[in-house]
This record gives sequence, structure tokens and C-alpha cells, in this order.
Amino acid sequence: MKVKDEILAVADQLKELGYEAQLPMECMEGQPKALASRAHMERVINPDNHFVLIVNAKKGDIENYIGPNSFAEIAFGYYYHKDVFLLNDIYEPYRDELEGWDIIPLHGNLKHLNNFECPEAKDYLKAAVAIMLEIGKVSTSLLQRKLRIGYGRAASILDELEDMGVISAPNGGNRPRDILIASMEEFEAKRK
Repeated sequence: MKVKDEILAVADQLKELGYEAQLPMECMEGQPKALASRAHMERVINPDNHFVLIVNAKKGDIENYIGPNSFAEIAFGYYYHKDVFLLNDIYEPYRDELEGWDIIPLHGNLKHLNNFECPEAKDYLKAAVAIMLEIGKVSTSLLQRKLRIGYGRAASILDELEDMGVISAPNGGNRPRDILIASMEEFEAKRK
């Protein structure tokens, strides 16, 4: 199966699971590379899109192949704090980057996306506050582990909590942030 056909098949599966897919149609339809790439990357960084799924299929004899366009899409998704998923496993030549950026392999099972619900389906902000009040600290890695979310979403949650005055600005390095509230009631008051 060609990669284009596999992308279309995955889009159909996503639709069945209740997700709307943003496909690189301009690239598939043969539009000039610069225009096609720019149009697709605009959709990738759209704030309404919460995650990026890369269809890293077998290409020739290469398993889990990620080409330059897909790698650019991964980098944009990472930079714009999206959760980034690979349909299959990690592509070995990019292992350091993919693991360092907390890219999530689905091992061929799209149903694993259900473990990473979109913010509208789950109140991650409130869950993050509950965790930090219970444990007494908060960091990106702590939220990733406790909420089972990617780096991008965890970083966005911390940014939002900082903007609300719930936690301090980064303390430098990988140190946890200071908690500036003492109760869930204080959080709810700041949230309004």
C-alpha cells in the first residue's frame, strides 16, 4: 500500500473513532511543495488542533519510515506544544529526537488515542491542580506521568497555571515550580 493510501485509510479509521483528520491534501494532489507545505503546517499549528498523528508506514524495506516532511510536521507539533503520535513504532534514525520530544508511538493501534483525550473531554487543569496540591510540587514530567499526557500538553498546562497566578515562573533548570495557592477553592476563584 502506498503511503498516500495508508494516510487516507487512517483518516477513515480516525473518523470512525470520532476524530477529524487534517490531511496534507495539497501535498497529495501535487501542488507546488512550498505552497502545499505552508498550507498544511498552518493547520498543524492551529490552536484548535490538539495533536498530530504521523503515519509512519513501511517504505520499501524500511520499517516505521519518517520522511523529511513528516519530520518537519513532528517538529512543528512539538514546538507548538501539541501531543505528537506515531501510528507505528519509533523510527530508529530519529530515536534520540523522538524520545527526547516525548513523541508517543501507538504501535499500530489507533484506539490508544482514547488514552489521550482532548482537553474538552477532561479537565486537565483541575486535575493538575489536584495533583500539585496533594504532592506539594508540580513539573512538566510529573504531569506527564500522573495525567498520562505528552510533553506539549503538560507544558501548556503549566503555562496556563502560571498565567493564572497559581504557580511561579520556572525556577531554572528542571526544578519544580513554586505553588502559589493552598486549596482548590483558591484555584477556582482564580479561574473565574
